[in-house]
Amino acid sequence: MLFNCRDVRAGYEEQLEELRQNAVSMWTLNDALPLIREISAIALRHGFSVALYGSLLDRGESEKDLDLFFVEQDPEICHVQGCLDEIRELPEIHHYTTHDCPSETIAVIWLQDHKHHIDVQFRRLSTR
Repeated sequence: MLFNCRDVRAGYEEQLEELRQNAVSMWTLNDALPLIREISAIALRHGFSVALYGSLLDRGESEKDLDLFFVEQDPEICHVQGCLDEIRELPEIHHYTTHDCPSETIAVIWLQDHKHHIDVQFRRLSTR
């Protein structure tokens, strides 16, 4: 079987371009805002307010991730695990991982598309 080098190269370049597009999928503020609002409503039910920070806030887009602070608002109902579990039930969310520190919990929330993730820091203000 003979291969036409030009055809092989064109096919290879198409595959490369597809990989590039899949590898770098930008978050934009407009794309992320509906999900941020869904997460914010859940956070409020668990005693937290959500604050956006990082490049999505600063530049309106991010190649890497979405950064959110969850700041304690009502220590009587604050429940990090319950909040994360309810967020995981959103159809856009695949799974999350957590790391506990003395005054905060850090989590990475992965979306179903496996291209995007959310870096989360839960900030507890009370010292219960």
